[in-house]
Amino acid sequence: MSLDKIRGLLESNNICDTNEFDYRIGEEIGIVSGSPNQIAKNLIGGLMRIDDFRLLLINQGSVNVDLNLVNHSRSAGTLAFAHPGSIIQIRKISDDVNITAIAVSETLFRLSLNNDIPASFNGHLRDFIISPNHDQINIIRNIISAIKLITDTKIVPRAIYSLLASLYSYVNGIYVDLNTDSQKNEHRRQSIVNQFIQLVNTHCAEHHNVGFYADMLCLSSRYLSTIIHKESGKTAKEWIDRALIDSAKVLLRHSDLQVVQIAYDLNFPNPAFFGKFFRRLTGTTPAQYRKSSSL
Repeated sequence: MSLDKIRGLLESNNICDTNEFDYRIGEEIGIVSGSPNQIAKNLIGGLMRIDDFRLLLINQGSVNVDLNLVNHSRSAGTLAFAHPGSIIQIRKISDDVNITAIAVSETLFRLSLNNDIPASFNGHLRDFIISPNHDQINIIRNIISAIKLITDTKIVPRAIYSLLASLYSYVNGIYVDLNTDSQKNEHRRQSIVNQFIQLVNTHCAEHHNVGFYADMLCLSSRYLSTIIHKESGKTAKEWIDRALIDSAKVLLRHSDLQVVQIAYDLNFPNPAFFGKFFRRLTGTTPAQYRKSSSL
């Protein structure tokens, strides 16, 4: 779901700037604020892969979403970050939801920070969700509002670069403060689960076997499988298979690649094997899924 597609979605639904919903969508940056119900309800259930850096603040209401395989049910006061390549699936949004969100292309992101990227945004975290306090939320909202106002003027891009750098540095500081104590007390097994899921999100297309992830974590396959099942209620292989299916669905829905090419891109031995795998986990064939998604 690129900035171009977001703009197209807004235009196709004849959504205009109002007091209830305001947006600026450009080539490198997109900002929305208000109630996105008219758009979001059209996206419920569908899988989206994003190709930019996104921050979303829930001002009011609640959202239930799968972010990189993990389900989150969040309400007002929540700030979520998603790295390029993240897969998102909206499950449910409340009728009163109100958000402030900003999406920045990777090029603009790096230019703004002069490649001095804060730790929480440097790629080792594909996503995170935090709950800033009231004052911190107001500061975040005000910085985004200032960025939006500047995009309406002829001021040189350096002003936007500075504000974006301030935004990401400020959010990084909040993330570090909120996680210092919890990291000290985090249970070893839950830490392994978190690392495993991050690795699966990154490498599932190339590596389908538990052994690869066990080696990456310096654990035996048996020990890793035991921990993952005990802590998450799913087997390690189920997590890998789900990541593969989500990746396949995104490609089937949002690309023009042939099924044969998708099978090879996801490292299946042949298209027939991919088809059987997809049907076993979804109850439908890749071609049938693509056709139903386009309706």
